[in-house]
Amino acid sequence: MFYSVIDKNKSLLKIPKCILGDIDIYNRDDIEDFVKIVIVKILRKRKIKGMVFLDIYIDLFYGMIIEIENRNCDDIDDKIDVKIVFHIDSSFLYEIDYFMVKDNDLHGHTLYYYDNKFYLEINHDIDDGLFCCLLEAREIIYKDLNTIRKGVTINI
Repeated sequence: MFYSVIDKNKSLLKIPKCILGDIDIYNRDDIEDFVKIVIVKILRKRKIKGMVFLDIYIDLFYGMIIEIENRNCDDIDDKIDVKIVFHIDSSFLYEIDYFMVKDNDLHGHTLYYYDNKFYLEINHDIDDGLFCCLLEAREIIYKDLNTIRKGVTINI
């Protein structure tokens, strides 16, 4: 898990699919157990109380990205009320450069060109080495999908 603090009330948790294991997002018990584990890990990093909003973005090939927003309510003493929103139809895009496109077999995946940059959407399993390069080299775009709406789709 990769945890980062965005500001005083917001943080981000990235969970690759190898860590998720066999969690079924459609099973309420699995989700409750998973959220409890996530909250405990967050509490080890920072003090939260009050309203906690979890926006969970899910991608079959990456895993999960969780945006955590804490709205501290003064009338609640050391209690947490959690609201969860699942975005199960998310598309994760990886910014890549021209040489990565040229040097790797990306047939069957979707490539977008937007704002003078290339973005790869993974549509089926890829080589672990290439996947590691994607994770190390660039940011993952998971929420602002102007790239898909306004970008040019390139057939590979």
